[in-house]
Amino acid sequence: MNAVVVLAGDFPTGSHIDLLLKKADFLVAADGGAEPLLNINVIPDLLIGDMDSISEATRKQLLGSSCEYIVFPRDKDATDAELAIDHVIAKGAKKITLIGVEGGPRIDHQLASMLLLLSIKYKSVTLCAATSTSQIYGITDDTIVGDCNNGDTLSILPLVSKAIGVSTTGLLWPLQNTNLHLGSSRSVSNQCTGLSFSVSVTKGSLLIIQTLGRKN
Repeated sequence: MNAVVVLAGDFPTGSHIDLLLKKADFLVAADGGAEPLLNINVIPDLLIGDMDSISEATRKQLLGSSCEYIVFPRDKDATDAELAIDHVIAKGAKKITLIGVEGGPRIDHQLASMLLLLSIKYKSVTLCAATSTSQIYGITDDTIVGDCNNGDTLSILPLVSKAIGVSTTGLLWPLQNTNLHLGSSRSVSNQCTGLSFSVSVTKGSLLIIQTLGRKN
């Protein structure tokens, strides 16, 4: 199952975002993520969260629709984004795309949502984030394989002091069992050379940012 989870950050635009929404087998609004969906006349399959960032008008509109509700108390141990991811995995999702990870009123929520991409809890699924210009992946001691277009830019950012054994395929400047150090720009602005790429790391955590249709 291909699931899309919309968060309460800035809602991105672009044909690839429209396609993601259209192809979603299961569309989830994490609390305030329902607002931008209703603005484009899209009803999610599920609204989940503690409902602290959703308007009363949106709540009423969804109550009168086919949308399912799952409400959590405000005093909880996980963000609405994490609750949504856990729920769709339990329903059988194998690919999950987060939309709305940028912006919004809470930078701590923004960073927490991005770091979810690195969680070893989600190694059994493909988890990524989509923005207006990019696809973002995270891996920890693992391998990611992604689709791309020739000329897409790919940047690999280590989030530990040393990411050990980084290897790539499908890139103009390949890496082979290379160690990447936190703060180095060595692996920024590589380029895809075909229709797919792979990045693996033996030990450590990486964010992989694929900028769509850009060559520099």
